[in-house]
Amino acid sequence: MYHHRFLGENGTTFTVGQSYTEPDFYYAQVVVHRDEFKGTYEYEFDHEPFRTEVDRVHTDHIAEIAIDQGEAEYGADGRRCISNLNEEPQELFVEDLARAIDEFAFDEDFTTMEMYMA
Repeated sequence: MYHHRFLGENGTTFTVGQSYTEPDFYYAQVVVHRDEFKGTYEYEFDHEPFRTEVDRVHTDHIAEIAIDQGEAEYGADGRRCISNLNEEPQELFVEDLARAIDEFAFDEDFTTMEMYMA
């Protein structure tokens, strides 16, 4: 088995190796020494991966972890931080909407701006 080792950002170590018994099997190990995702992560490939591929797979995995943490804290739809998110919307009366449109349409500033844009 051979392996390549290289360093990434923030002291991250990437190691890519090939199996002795299965020459078409490759593994990659990423060791993160700092930040909140500190740890050892292992990935398998059926071809020899480039460093950029290992980095992409690892970044996607870390993003999934971060999303899961956010969903655990706030809920998948944000309902834990926006208390009325799932409540029924309040009805807007047609008269209120018509009044708002009339006020906007005849606003002096609006008509002045419209003249400049023409």
